[in-house]
Amino acid sequence: DYWQVGPVRKGSLAWCDRPPASYGNGLIEDAPDLRSSAFARENPDHTNIAAGQGRNTPDLVSRQPGETASLVVKVTTPWIIAGLQNDLTTFDDNTDAAVVSGLFWRPDSAGANRIFVSRDAGRTWIKVWENRYLGAVPFRVDLTRWTEGEYGYWVKFEWLDNKGSGKTGLEKLRLRTWVELSPMALPRLAAGSNTFRLDTAPLRAVYNQSRWDRAQSLPAQKLDNMTAQEQAPYLRPTDSNRPGVLTFSLGTNGAIRELRLSLLARAARGSQGVSALLSLSEDAGANWRELARFSPDPEHTTNHMWFNHVLTGRAIDASRCRLKIEISGGGLEQVIANSLVAAEPAAPTRLRLTHVWHEGDRERTLTQLTPAAPTGYTYEVTAAAGLINDEVRIEGVAQ
Repeated sequence: DYWQVGPVRKGSLAWCDRPPASYGNGLIEDAPDLRSSAFARENPDHTNIAAGQGRNTPDLVSRQPGETASLVVKVTTPWIIAGLQNDLTTFDDNTDAAVVSGLFWRPDSAGANRIFVSRDAGRTWIKVWENRYLGAVPFRVDLTRWTEGEYGYWVKFEWLDNKGSGKTGLEKLRLRTWVELSPMALPRLAAGSNTFRLDTAPLRAVYNQSRWDRAQSLPAQKLDNMTAQEQAPYLRPTDSNRPGVLTFSLGTNGAIRELRLSLLARAARGSQGVSALLSLSEDAGANWRELARFSPDPEHTTNHMWFNHVLTGRAIDASRCRLKIEISGGGLEQVIANSLVAAEPAAPTRLRLTHVWHEGDRERTLTQLTPAAPTGYTYEVTAAAGLINDEVRIEGVAQ
């Protein structure tokens, strides 16, 4: 009855107030002040843009007329992006996984407004919207088809002010991204007095879109005795008598504190016989050391399988880090690498924490604004018996 009533082992890790407990959803919202210095510091990938001046001017305009203005906003999340399922028999009609909205100003036909999306950290871009109207034109673009199943995406906004009006640009930008997560990993209230402790560090979880899949490639990807195929496995040894080798970088810089690799392999015949060797280089490929060897469990009965490896407890220079996968007896269908990178905050930020719960028909909330450096910060929440946890909100407040 799990799918009907949820887990019934109260007190176990899988328990929560309302079934099902094994998964939940989180919403990541970005509603920036485009004219603020904090936004400029946190989104440094921009060209030829300036803050608008005056009430009848968009938030962001062109610094120099006649040249394309460009702004890239990066969305990264430690959770997988998930859309709203509509017709359950149609796999390509999901919606609302990622939605970008706002206003683009285009006062004359000589100007242009465009939006692009990238799911491979800016290596390739897909145009998803272009303004055909004049004036202050609202837009709402659903990016689900390009972002669902990913851990992040980049959005690029471009505009062109050919006549130098100073009124071609962008304002009221909003991004909403739905993710799938485990409620077990989030703080929750219990009846009585609850004490919460918050520890932070200048770290951010960066999903670098280091992924091999059909129509995708890895950063600095190199193939030796490997060929992409139309049928599964989609990347396999050209000569099956020797291993196929895939090497790549992580596409980021900084000190990696945690490295996670997942690969989906498929056996050439049956459910056995496929093997993979994972190696790491910390000097840009000059020397390699073995990290792990993978092969299916003898009881494995399907011809495809996930292999996973986590490297933690040390700092790795991402700019000189390379990974190598040697595959035999089958091929690869996906390779995903993500990392936790140490990064100083671009702008000083405090956290606003809000618990939302119900006690009977009454909704209750409690909000805490943390100090500037909330390491070891504690706070208490008192709740009545029979409560139902609704939400935990964590907001970054730039200073």
